[in-house]
Amino acid sequence: MSGAGEVIITDLLDHKLKKAEELGADRIINPQCRDVVKSVQQEYGRDGIDLIYDCVGTEETLSQAIQIARKGIKIMMVGMPRGQIRVDLLFVQDRELEIV
Repeated sequence: MSGAGEVIITDLLDHKLKKAEELGADRIINPQCRDVVKSVQQEYGRDGIDLIYDCVGTEETLSQAIQIARKGIKIMMVGMPRGQIRVDLLFVQDRELEIV
């Protein structure tokens, strides 16, 4: 509704994925059933994602975001990490990503 061409939602809980789909999400992925990075890259290609929101804030979800991000985009960290998170800064720098 705010101009996104397509919205992809990932979650571990199927009832949340069902609700996201009911609310208009174009694609839903449960990481316990499908590999998020492979699924997104197969569906949209290496450069198909324009903006990523990480609403969880774990090392795993940030790593997934970095891996599927196309060159030069923002990754919006909404979720609050509970501790330190390791980040592949070489990949972030090479892809010219902005983590906000």
